[in-house]
Amino acid sequence: MAKKETPKYRSPRGIAVYPRLDSPDTKYNTHGNYSAKLKLPVADAKAFIQKLQEIAKPHFGKPLPIKKNPCWFYEKVTDEDTGEETETGFVIFNFVAKNRMVKDKKSGEMRLWDRKPKLFSASGKVVSKARVGAGSEYVVTFEVYLGKDNDGNPTMQLQPVAVQIYKLVEYSGAGEHVDPSAYGIEAEEGGWEPEEDDGSDDSQDDGDSDGSDAGSDESGDEEENHDF
Repeated sequence: MAKKETPKYRSPRGIAVYPRLDSPDTKYNTHGNYSAKLKLPVADAKAFIQKLQEIAKPHFGKPLPIKKNPCWFYEKVTDEDTGEETETGFVIFNFVAKNRMVKDKKSGEMRLWDRKPKLFSASGKVVSKARVGAGSEYVVTFEVYLGKDNDGNPTMQLQPVAVQIYKLVEYSGAGEHVDPSAYGIEAEEGGWEPEEDDGSDDSQDDGDSDGSDAGSDESGDEEENHDF
């Protein structure tokens, strides 16, 4: 019997919030996490939230809290003088893929499953590397995983598998945006340009390992996949 393919969905086009797509973040996971947080105006976010709620409600028995939950939250700013919080008019969605150790089907050995999302240009061309920084504009292709935590409580995660970049804002080594004009750089036609990217990436793994729950969170006992 053929393995049932996990449904994939696409987010609306939005603004990147501290993405980690070039290399994984190991602060909370020694194996590394990739993230593609997405910021949308409230008006644009409502329809997307409604679709996610259609998936969440049967699993949780009720809709997720509308203002803050593991999948999204309404952005707020804090007044330094009064300490009061005010909503900015934006919603931020959390897309996170966790690397983990899996057993190789052939060798039986444990190896790292690198879950780096595939990257695409605006025209749909595959790119192996892109220094995607905050402020970039992209659409996230993701999978929804429904499971349970260690206490048996239902959980829901949005896990990115691909990102289509429409506007790239690069980051520097210190995590800052790269502004060529700050270095006196001016464009000149006919000069050196980097070679065309053929999209190959030897480090990318398809996760062909034991277990049909590839891609699910380690803490989940169960998982279900639902289409919109």
